[in-house]
Amino acid sequence: MSIEKWIGEKDDTSGSYYERGTPELRIRKGGSINSKRLYRFESRFNETYYITEPETIDVIENLMKTEDCGAEMVEYLYGLVIRKFGAIEFITMIGHKISEQRNEGYLQGKAAKQKEIIKALGLD
Repeated sequence: MSIEKWIGEKDDTSGSYYERGTPELRIRKGGSINSKRLYRFESRFNETYYITEPETIDVIENLMKTEDCGAEMVEYLYGLVIRKFGAIEFITMIGHKISEQRNEGYLQGKAAKQKEIIKALGLD
C-alpha cells in the first residue's frame, strides 16, 4: 500500500504522468483547469510524494537541465523527504521495507521447502 504525502499545497492529481530525470520522478501533464504544476515522486519505500511547492519545483527543473541528472536528482529528492518529514520517519520507512522483504523471502523459502518435502515423500 502506498502512502501519499504532499510537499506544497494539495491539488487535484488527475492527468497523465511522464518520467522526468529519474524513474521515481514524474511530471503531470493535463489534469483539471487551473491545476498547479505537479510532480509525483514515488520512493523506493512505497510512499508517494506530490510536489506543488514552487521553490522545490524550480530546484527540480534546474537539476533536470544538467546532463545525467539522475543520481543528483535522487539525492535531492530523498534529502527533501528527510528535511520535510524528518530523519526518524525516513529510517522507520526503510525499516518497514526491509521487514517486508525479509517476510517475503521467508515465505518463499518456506514454500520451496514444502515442495521439496512433498517430492521427497513421493506425494506429488
